[in-house]
Amino acid sequence: MSQVFLQPQGLMSAAEGIRLIMHAYRTNELRINGPQVFMQGVTFPAAPTLHSGHLITTFRSAIRVAHDLLANPNTSPVDSIPGLLRSGAPFRVISSIQYTAPTQLEARPLYLATKRAHVGLDLSEPGYWNTYLATVQQLLDRPFARRFLTVGGIIWHIALQFGPKTLIQEALSGPSSDVTRWKSGETLDDLWDDTVTPAELEILLGQGLENSVTCWPPHDIWTSSTRWSGFWLEKDEAWFQLQLANLSSGNTEAPKTRKDWKRFYKPISDDKSGNPSFHGSEAFARDLFQKLGYCVDRDPIWDLDT
Repeated sequence: MSQVFLQPQGLMSAAEGIRLIMHAYRTNELRINGPQVFMQGVTFPAAPTLHSGHLITTFRSAIRVAHDLLANPNTSPVDSIPGLLRSGAPFRVISSIQYTAPTQLEARPLYLATKRAHVGLDLSEPGYWNTYLATVQQLLDRPFARRFLTVGGIIWHIALQFGPKTLIQEALSGPSSDVTRWKSGETLDDLWDDTVTPAELEILLGQGLENSVTCWPPHDIWTSSTRWSGFWLEKDEAWFQLQLANLSSGNTEAPKTRKDWKRFYKPISDDKSGNPSFHGSEAFARDLFQKLGYCVDRDPIWDLDT
């Protein structure tokens, strides 16, 4: 299991640490104050619901957590979770569950047996958008759909845009009934989280009958792009709303092939992806995390029970 980071090992003061972070990142690039909420009716709780387990982050997300801890030594990593969720940062929380065995009269939900099945959309038909909306909204109504919000990036925003209003609170409340009732999820050292499959990500992305065509950029292309900072920015929102308008109009040219998406969301080259001097990359954040006094030999995992 990856190391649990309880506190930095160095002797850097809080003021020095915050100054180092602010020098490394542009104004509010880490979304310390949270991004502007563009969707009417969407609100994010100020306090987390789940207070136990482990918080697993990328190094970019870990910088945000480290900043919160430096700015307020009385806080816990758990207090950073609403901010991570609000900013579209990738993370997950694994926690213990109270398993409630189903009765003999209860049947396992059919959707749990079809989590790996997906039939693509006919994106050549102008009515594809209505089919997409109906399919996505049905998917986002399922208990495990809370996990989509913590995937971050483009997946986070699609789930936020089309999911029920309860999805945000569910994302902050720990494993769903799919885990606690049916043990359908991912587990690590007796800690659990909901899971989503590649097929379910394809549904959210609006994959067509031709597998390479999707309504939205594939998750791996988005997260490896030079345009993605690890947090949802105003430029991301502007593009999303433009693409949404194109798709909802039934424009059959709006969905793109994987090749086209990679042209727009150019991936970080191999030589830059591991270069700590490349601003905003995981390697950049990992190097900064080490300078803050943390061990970087393992992925960042924060103990929420401490």
